[in-house]
Amino acid sequence: MRHFARHLHATIQNQVEAHLVTMGWLTDGTVGFVPLLGALPVEFQRQRPDESILKSLKPNLVAVSFGGETDDEDEQLGGGLISQEHVMFVDVYAENDAVAVALACDVRDLLAGRFGSRYFRVKDQVTGTDVLGYLAEYDEVFREPADRELPNVRWQIVRATVLVLMPGEV
Repeated sequence: MRHFARHLHATIQNQVEAHLVTMGWLTDGTVGFVPLLGALPVEFQRQRPDESILKSLKPNLVAVSFGGETDDEDEQLGGGLISQEHVMFVDVYAENDAVAVALACDVRDLLAGRFGSRYFRVKDQVTGTDVLGYLAEYDEVFREPADRELPNVRWQIVRATVLVLMPGEV
């Protein structure tokens, strides 16, 4: 499938955003919505904020971003099945430590399979259907505080490797 990574990234971003709505962090459009723990409203972003604005961030932002990916690896001798690993990050910039940890743990628990399966089908972002033959799994999921502090927010990072099994032919 051409431009596979775009479909994978959007599938993951949609899952995280939907989970935050289900868990009560993001609004689904309901009037009078109050976020969990009496926190300020949470905003969802499909990319990491630019480095130049990190020091002036408003609290309670969740941003999903992606790192690199490995080369394809053959999974079966002559079977035509290959795998590829993608690295993903969910940055949580929150108003205080309690909200930062709670938000990050909810995301970590989603990716670790505690709210369902850690396996998922990649969605074709044009048709909205599953991409046949493509199965993904969240692996090596962990949460940690960021290695630096920001003035207005508490920063937690959830990192995961996404292993994708797919047919060898494009």
